[in-house]
Amino acid sequence: MLTISAKVDQYDADAENDNVLHSERYYGEVQRSITLPSDTVSDQAEAKYENGILTLTIPKADAQTTRKVTVN
Repeated sequence: MLTISAKVDQYDADAENDNVLHSERYYGEVQRSITLPSDTVSDQAEAKYENGILTLTIPKADAQTTRKVTVN
């Protein structure tokens, strides 16, 4: 399971001649959870946040790590 959460706290104001014409505050939290395939290697996961874009790299396990089990 991959969970991504973010917290936002923003304040914007427009002023003219030391008089505030408009001010706005925004705050909150968001969260998303995604179920990952079982053949991913979470120990080798990498995350990068650049220019407002979150990039996640989660490698898949090698095909050699799977094994076949015979049922009697």
